[in-house]
Amino acid sequence: MNSLPKVVGLVQAKNEWPLLALSISHALMYHVDEVYVLNHSSTDGSSKGLQHLQNLWEDRIHVFNRHDEAFWQEASINALIVVSQDASPDWIYAFDSDEFLLTHGHRPLKEILDDVDHKYALVRYEVQNWISTEDFDETHLDNYRILRYRSVPNVFTDMHPDICADQIRNGSLNFYDLPFPSKVIFRNDTASWLASGAHGLKSPAGVNTLDICADKLRGAHFPFLIRKRLEQKAKHGQMHIQHGFPTYHGWQSQMVYRLSQDNKLAQFWASHTIAHHNDSNDSNDGTLPSYVIDDGFVRAIEPVLCLLEDGLDSRTLLRTGELDLSSRKSDDTQIPFRTAVHLTRKFQLIADSLSQERDAIVTERDTIVNSRIWRYTRFLRKIGSLLARLR
Repeated sequence: MNSLPKVVGLVQAKNEWPLLALSISHALMYHVDEVYVLNHSSTDGSSKGLQHLQNLWEDRIHVFNRHDEAFWQEASINALIVVSQDASPDWIYAFDSDEFLLTHGHRPLKEILDDVDHKYALVRYEVQNWISTEDFDETHLDNYRILRYRSVPNVFTDMHPDICADQIRNGSLNFYDLPFPSKVIFRNDTASWLASGAHGLKSPAGVNTLDICADKLRGAHFPFLIRKRLEQKAKHGQMHIQHGFPTYHGWQSQMVYRLSQDNKLAQFWASHTIAHHNDSNDSNDGTLPSYVIDDGFVRAIEPVLCLLEDGLDSRTLLRTGELDLSSRKSDDTQIPFRTAVHLTRKFQLIADSLSQERDAIVTERDTIVNSRIWRYTRFLRKIGSLLARLR
């Protein structure tokens, strides 16, 4: 009997405690063998909380600290992939602290991946947004037992992020009206580069992808769990703008930052949460999101909540006051030189593949240009170009 594949989870987080404790524990309980955590410049209870979590899960959690205001998400997650090679994983699953994989009958992800044909290097799954309550308190575990509101998107037209952001800002569109992009889980392949947000792979050679239906595997995503996260997203958006990122990079955070500049965060929060007493899905002014009652998350998180209630002191779940970031830079995790070499080698493999692909395109172009058909039709192409200009 073949053993199940080894799956490693990766998560980056900044000031996401105690939600981080739930997402890591959920992944370890159901889906992955080990979790590699990048704790980026957290000034809340993350650092001490992760230490307690490591004691609870023993040697299955590996924490790396980076205390630097600059944050390059895509580069950081791919560096974390290289670091995770010590675990020799078969599959890699990157998630955020506000994401939870749900499966039919709580089937472990390892079993699902074991059924995937070897010709597929990538599996893609649907991510569904869950809506929080207006007075949600993430430090009280019992509150997670009421998160039953799954949004129902109703806008499926492809729109540029700038248009989406503008319509959400002026109130003509609700964020939850839009479907959230799907995400991927991939086989451990050093020639692949995980794109920002884990929405795809940048692999020059191309990869075969298996789409898994939501009935078997889906992600529960909580983009706006508490009001404080809006303020955090606004800071992230400000940094994106200051570092010159295009508007589509982290467009949600950039949108929230601009909302904060317009003093509209309170209005946004009110139109993107559910009143705790309202289970009727009734929106008199049309600004609230459409949703259905879905107990999938509540059922899956219950064993996790019981584990944390027994294994962690309630004070561990509290978000502490702001810490001085400059005093924590000495706590940065140092990686061995061999890891840097492996990361550089990964760059080299991708660059070589891109170079080969470019050479193949150039060769194909030259073959076409030098062909008889291309030469004989040159006159017709000139006529077509002239007619196009006259229009």
